[in-house]
Amino acid sequence: MAALLAAWGAILSKYGVDVPFGDQWDSPVRQLASLRAGDLTLAELTYQHNEGRKLFPNLISLGVAMLAGHYDTRAELIVGPAVFAATLAALLVATRRAASRATCATIAAVATGIAWSPRTAWFHQYSITFERLLPELTLACALSLLVLRGGGWTATLGAIALAGVGQFSFPSGIVAWPLLIGFVLLARRANARVAAAALAGGALAVSALYFHGYVQPPHHSAPSAVLAEPPGRIAGFALAFLGNAFTQARTGVWIGALGLLAWIALAARALRGPPGRERDVRLLWTVYGAFSVALAALTTITRLPMGAAHAARHDYVSQAMPLYVSIAALVLLDVAPKRRHAVHALAIAASVAWASSLASDGFRRELEQRRQDRLRIKACIVLARHHDDDACLRAAYPFAPIGARIDAAAPFLQPPLQDALRLGSAGVGSVDAVEPDGDAFLLAGWAARDGAPADAVAIAADDLARRPARILAIARVGEPRPDLGGAPQGWRARVGVQDGLDPCRLRVYAVDTTTALLHPLASVATRCRTTPAALPPEAVRSPSVFDILVGTPARPGPSSPLWR
Repeated sequence: MAALLAAWGAILSKYGVDVPFGDQWDSPVRQLASLRAGDLTLAELTYQHNEGRKLFPNLISLGVAMLAGHYDTRAELIVGPAVFAATLAALLVATRRAASRATCATIAAVATGIAWSPRTAWFHQYSITFERLLPELTLACALSLLVLRGGGWTATLGAIALAGVGQFSFPSGIVAWPLLIGFVLLARRANARVAAAALAGGALAVSALYFHGYVQPPHHSAPSAVLAEPPGRIAGFALAFLGNAFTQARTGVWIGALGLLAWIALAARALRGPPGRERDVRLLWTVYGAFSVALAALTTITRLPMGAAHAARHDYVSQAMPLYVSIAALVLLDVAPKRRHAVHALAIAASVAWASSLASDGFRRELEQRRQDRLRIKACIVLARHHDDDACLRAAYPFAPIGARIDAAAPFLQPPLQDALRLGSAGVGSVDAVEPDGDAFLLAGWAARDGAPADAVAIAADDLARRPARILAIARVGEPRPDLGGAPQGWRARVGVQDGLDPCRLRVYAVDTTTALLHPLASVATRCRTTPAALPPEAVRSPSVFDILVGTPARPGPSSPLWR
């Protein structure tokens, strides 16, 4: 486990990009802005985002930002592996009561191999990983506490507190309440009914606070809408959600079905066992697997009316993994002593083989492509005050106008938004071609920095050192170049014809998103094959012909749709 987590940490360090993405623009950017303004309140920390009230993730993000000196999403990503390790440790501490160290180590290896694989790359690198893992951590700690301390008041009150933390971390935390109540009742202890009643009371109290002032998100369907769906579609969505841990293809439905059947069979076997430590441990892993089953039901209710594609979302992959980890744990706990060494060796070998693709060239190329996509987004954000491009900025937050969010986050971003563009030394790269394409020009070339692909390329209307900044396009770098030994340093850009634009005076700059410097690559004049004289006079003078395809020279502001 330590080796795989170290390998994944190295991957995050190399391919992670320090730029907010998706929901991060709402939370914690909103809370960071309130903290800077000095008016951060508990109501702001528990502000409803979609269906969630992310009090504890917000506190963690604020703490990480304060330690880092700015909102560093790469530093925040370190919390994800820590939460995963803590979840596994909590489960294994309780498992140790009924299993050997070798069995616990094998469970840890299998869990790590399942949860940290190429399938989870997008989730662990680009999402707010830790907030979605917190409910699993609190559930694991609560179950471990109940196993180790019994059903007394200390364990019960501790479980209530942990479940409350989980619910105020991410919406999935709400399913912990029935799972914990079920565990207490199935554990067959003398005071089980009292403990279950206390847990039910805690659930009601915490949920009353959670839903106080709750508003149905306007872009989400009502839970009752799922009743209008055909039964086969409902079942298929839930099974695809469970199979999403391994694949998003149609085979995910069959994987989910097999996983569910295996879990049901193993759960029935665990429940038939005699009371005692071994049964409690098997019940712990059964309930941990039920976390995925409950989330499949909850997600089907809330997301199926919004589209079947939600079953295979990249940011949902982690929520199905407890099911398969629990299956592996229950199987390993039932292995006969004379077969344990062989089964342990086989399980560890399978886990290593599954995770070994993290070192494959194909996986590294995939990570590099995603990194280049994110670097272009970061370049668009850093240069947003000089380049108004809806498509580029919406790649960072596609759900709503992002301009106001960029303004709120500006004091915490590194580097900050640029009010005045700064030029660096000459960059490494070139402009290979400029071709007319209807009412636009296509540019292509390559750009590098320190032997690696440049972060992005900016196309300007003229030399930025002599004229006001007019960035027309920001291009992604990352296309393979056979003439450069296959290095992914190629770029392509499309610049719409604009009134007064001379395509032969365009300038190209390599963007360094760490320093916010623009490094001049070349003048387009050396490769320009089309001049304004070659265009029809009406195309040069008529603004109606000059469609701006990839940006406008105007500086965005309150009147821009992005800033509404």
